[in-house]
Amino acid sequence: MRRGAVQPQPLKDDALEAVLIAMNVVAHLSLAQRFELRPPVDIWETAGLPGVDLGRDLFASGQLEHLAKGKHRIDLVLDDLLARYRQRTAAGPLCPPLPSSPPADVPGSSRPLVLIITGPPASGKSTLGRGLAPRLGLPFISKDLFKETLFDELGWSDREWSRRLGGASIALLFRSAAALLEAGQSVALESNFYSEWDTPPLRQLGEKFACRFVQIVCTASGPTLVERYKRRIVTRERHPGHTESEPLEETLSRLLNGHWDALDLDGPVIHVDTERLAPDYLVDAVVEEIRQEWPGR
Repeated sequence: MRRGAVQPQPLKDDALEAVLIAMNVVAHLSLAQRFELRPPVDIWETAGLPGVDLGRDLFASGQLEHLAKGKHRIDLVLDDLLARYRQRTAAGPLCPPLPSSPPADVPGSSRPLVLIITGPPASGKSTLGRGLAPRLGLPFISKDLFKETLFDELGWSDREWSRRLGGASIALLFRSAAALLEAGQSVALESNFYSEWDTPPLRQLGEKFACRFVQIVCTASGPTLVERYKRRIVTRERHPGHTESEPLEETLSRLLNGHWDALDLDGPVIHVDTERLAPDYLVDAVVEEIRQEWPGR
């Protein structure tokens, strides 16, 4: 900017600054969705920058893209976004301040558990999670539950649309988990979590609610994953929104060559080979191991 003789001036308008940040949030999330980049949005949110929540909502709803396609003048778009932001601010924060959790060393304090079930597609994590959750008395939240509901309500088309709904689905998963944890309720979360993108929001949950993490990483050999994935397509176990919007060969290549690790979170990690053990035995064995890690459950 200095080389171009540009003289920056303070905006002197907090609402306009928030709207510009919101537009940057949409841009970064869109790029991350298309090119599998890591957006700085979580860092901005942690730093308390204004407008991040508005940007997430605009991205999830596609409202900014709709305004852009309408070829409205930029000043009218800004006026619209400013009105949205000021309305949100006047109504107060969408989420009230989170109550502080009791320190872990206070006698009798209760720390909720977040049971994370992850692994590649077709590794059996959904089957295992649905068996574990009722045995442990946990609500079971799956990313695909949200994504398939969005497919049913909004339809499906290409890969970019699938990724967009995937981003909205994981955001809903974390919002739902926060609501349960705020009420003191432990929860089981299932998805093919990615360390780069999903570790920061999970750490935020840990900081806000002093929750404990137990991770279950489901595994199977590449050929077994491919065979299961193909069988799910033939038997229509897989929602058509997934299979019709994701290139099959690319997915099969990921299953053969991909590697899914545990997330970088404090707490025990349980590795489960779903290829060698029957589902019922797996559930019994994992329940016992979790109970050892989580006394009293």
